[in-house]
Amino acid sequence: MTDPLAELDRDRPLRFPGSDSPPSAGEKEVNVHMDESRVKHMNLMTETTDTGVRRKAVNTERMTATRYSFPPGGKFEEHVHPQEQIGFLIAGELSFDVEGEHFSMQAGDMILIASGERHSAIAGPDGAEALSIVSPPRG
Repeated sequence: MTDPLAELDRDRPLRFPGSDSPPSAGEKEVNVHMDESRVKHMNLMTETTDTGVRRKAVNTERMTATRYSFPPGGKFEEHVHPQEQIGFLIAGELSFDVEGEHFSMQAGDMILIASGERHSAIAGPDGAEALSIVSPPRG
């Protein structure tokens, strides 16, 4: 199977079909198809934190991917972990404090948190849906 992304100009933003907004100048629409043998359908157990945030996580050898559902005002208190973290906000609003710096996120925004950085998060009035990838994986 050929890689549909192999011939793309890496400096041009990608736009995937089904995006809600019209394409911007310079965006290239791309369809990505994966070999079905790589797609795994899992029935993941939902856990709820003591602050009401629900999460579903899956671990691989090198990373953990977690889907978070924050209720309105749901939060993670300040904490630190050895993993690098990439956060993507799917829906709602989420505010992060990272090493004393404040970041307000809207749907579609991403945040990068380095290993060992102290951070916290709190959802806006309508809650939030987020995806977090950390590496190395959580134990």
